[in-house]
Amino acid sequence: MSDKSELFCPECGLDTEALYEGYCHECLDERNKQLQQHNFSYDRWKNMSDADREKEIREATNGR
Repeated sequence: MSDKSELFCPECGLDTEALYEGYCHECLDERNKQLQQHNFSYDRWKNMSDADREKEIREATNGR
C-alpha cells in the first residue's frame, strides 16, 4: 500500500487523508465560513428598510 493518499480535494487539489462533505477539512471550513457570511449578509439586507438600503447604496457608491 502507498504512503500517499489517493483522495484529492476538488477545491485546493491537494491530497488528503479524508474528505468531509467532499472537501479536505481546511477547504470545508473555508466554504462554511463563506456560506455563513453570505447568509448573514442576505438576512441583513432582507431585513433592512428601503430607505436604509438606498442609504447604504449611496454610501457604497460615494453618493453618485
